[in-house]
Amino acid sequence: MAQINTVDGINRLNESVKGLNGQFVQLQALQGASLVGRDVTIEGDRLAVADGSGRGSFELASPADNVRLEILSGAGLVLASQDLGGAGAGIHSFEWPAGSHGDAEGLRFRVTATSGTNTLGVTPLMHDRVESVSTGGDSLNLQLQRAGSVSYGAIKTVH
Repeated sequence: MAQINTVDGINRLNESVKGLNGQFVQLQALQGASLVGRDVTIEGDRLAVADGSGRGSFELASPADNVRLEILSGAGLVLASQDLGGAGAGIHSFEWPAGSHGDAEGLRFRVTATSGTNTLGVTPLMHDRVESVSTGGDSLNLQLQRAGSVSYGAIKTVH
């Protein structure tokens, strides 16, 4: 009899957890809906170009003596380069004067960093706009203008 009660209790607990998970996904969807139309930062190297300026970010795991930015065409050719100087660990943003270049060109960027003679790891971060939010199973996904569908957990910052 005690074993039957234990199994019954476990089944009720499982149903309660499933209900809480469903409520959590609904709460995430409500929070995600507030992101529609907002700019976010995710991992990626696509340059966001608007109003004659290209924007992007990068993350350094450790301080760098020298950081170099390269702007690349859609075919991967270097269009411009810029020395950004030294930078501390963390997320850093940059702007590049895009001139007549537009967002539809699919410009990309590459950031390299050194400390002394050591090459440092750099994570490129792209700016994108949230167009819509969807739930699939037990996860929340954001539809971004440039990157397409990404998980809610991929968002580094919200602007």
